[in-house]
Amino acid sequence: MNQAEDFFKALFEIAVSAGNKATLPAICELPRVANIFLFDASTISLNQALSDELPGVSKASCKIHLAFNLTSQTLSHTSMTEGKCSDQSTKTDHLNITEPGDLIIRDLGYFEVSDLQRLNEENRFYLSRLPLRMRVFHDEEENRLNLWQWVSSQRSFSFDRSLKLGTEKLISRVVGIRLPKWKWKARLEERKQEKGRALSKEEKAQAKWNLYVTNLDKTQASIEVIQSLYELRWQIEIFFKALKSGLKLGPVRRASCKRVVSAYIWSRLTLAAILLIVRGHVQKSHEGEIRVLKWFNRLSGHLSTIGSYIQAKKWLALAKFIHQKLAAYCIPEKSRRKSSQEKFNESSTLSLKGRRDFKA
Repeated sequence: MNQAEDFFKALFEIAVSAGNKATLPAICELPRVANIFLFDASTISLNQALSDELPGVSKASCKIHLAFNLTSQTLSHTSMTEGKCSDQSTKTDHLNITEPGDLIIRDLGYFEVSDLQRLNEENRFYLSRLPLRMRVFHDEEENRLNLWQWVSSQRSFSFDRSLKLGTEKLISRVVGIRLPKWKWKARLEERKQEKGRALSKEEKAQAKWNLYVTNLDKTQASIEVIQSLYELRWQIEIFFKALKSGLKLGPVRRASCKRVVSAYIWSRLTLAAILLIVRGHVQKSHEGEIRVLKWFNRLSGHLSTIGSYIQAKKWLALAKFIHQKLAAYCIPEKSRRKSSQEKFNESSTLSLKGRRDFKA
């Protein structure tokens, strides 16, 4: 029994519960959608001495499976498995973590038509990329559609139609968006190098387009909003980066004891959950988005100070200290990139037809 791991797990659950109860500003909202969840996993390489206890694909590793509530910007659930555990094996947890009316956004590592069908039956919304080799059928008939042949014939910058997916014939909304010319040209070069030959017409279409599948209807999310929503999936990638670099997960690679590794990782996850809640409350009175990576990096060097204030219950001193760090954070940047929230808000008015970088 790992008492240290159990202790930090308990703390993590308390932090998650506090985050769920907190009323924090929503980064994005959709009609008839309660919460937007991002699901993903990240692998952490470990000392080879742990290869028997925590085996990975090629070397010792563990995998952190994460549910991130994009609406409130808080952690909702986390589990840790051995590195060779597939993303597919965790999908059954997603129904328990979410509620009817929630939107689930995941990458292709989780894609399975029967799973989407189950989410639909359980009144969850879903959004995912569509696999290149997915069998699709016309909605109004049973004839199979050569999707990429049809896509390659499209001269528009986007399309939005209802199709049947897989052997289950799940009726779903398929949205296609042509990439900007500079991006699809780079993709074409990569594909040519991979194949070592000239690409077919269908393969060229696969490089030029992003295809999404969802059960959100057009009144809930336009084509542009669908694209912006899926781009927000990178928020969870940024969180993993902040967790590994900002909260210093590097030292765990030197440990040769599974108990030490588990306890250390859960302590970092607990800290991340707390910092996200603090960030959410600060965000209420702060103009613009407080970026997760920068926030973690700024506060991670002062954890002992924050801990001493909490232990002494010096809440006013703690508030002043965080305000001081926030003031330093708020120094205007010379060239500021648009935040995720700004990009999402702009998507409702974006017109693909008017953009010069979208060229056939």
